[in-house]
Amino acid sequence: MRKVLIPLLIALVAVPAAAAGNGHGNGKPLDPADAQALASAAGGSLGTTVTPVSKQEALGAAQLPDASTAIAAGFQSAAAAVDASTGCASYRSGWRWGTWPYDQLVYEHTYYCAVTGQYITYRSTVVTAGGTLCSAESRDNWITSGGIGYFWMVVHAEVRFSCPTAIPYVSLHPTDWIETSYNAWGNAAQVGHS
Repeated sequence: MRKVLIPLLIALVAVPAAAAGNGHGNGKPLDPADAQALASAAGGSLGTTVTPVSKQEALGAAQLPDASTAIAAGFQSAAAAVDASTGCASYRSGWRWGTWPYDQLVYEHTYYCAVTGQYITYRSTVVTAGGTLCSAESRDNWITSGGIGYFWMVVHAEVRFSCPTAIPYVSLHPTDWIETSYNAWGNAAQVGHS
């Protein structure tokens, strides 16, 4: 009798776990209260990468879809601002919020150039987003401190998401953001998040 009960108990426990999802696939919308609990769960860093890039690569970033580009005062073009720099870098910063299937991912991709140790001459930023059920309604970025022409800048990258629930026409709309600080020495670090 014991040998029969153990496989039966394992089968009964395994079925609900499989039905709940394993973190892969699309997932199914939940009732608003459960969806809110999952969507608002604390997240964490998705990591950062910094890569030295050529001036040509940095300038090419301004041509990416939805790129927000700025140059220091006194330069007539992005090409002139990049040419005046002594180095350029590409930086990717990411953060996640929520729990599957209500996960929300925000990535900030910034290319910037500087006269080393003096001031930033150019930046181009693109914000991307992802998630299982949650999709981006809008994406934006702006400088909150310092800026182009200064020796530092803090870039705020923000995404407003739409996350469906099991009730038609009822969605959650979290807004998530990360902030990344850059300086004219080629350093960058995440300094804040929602």
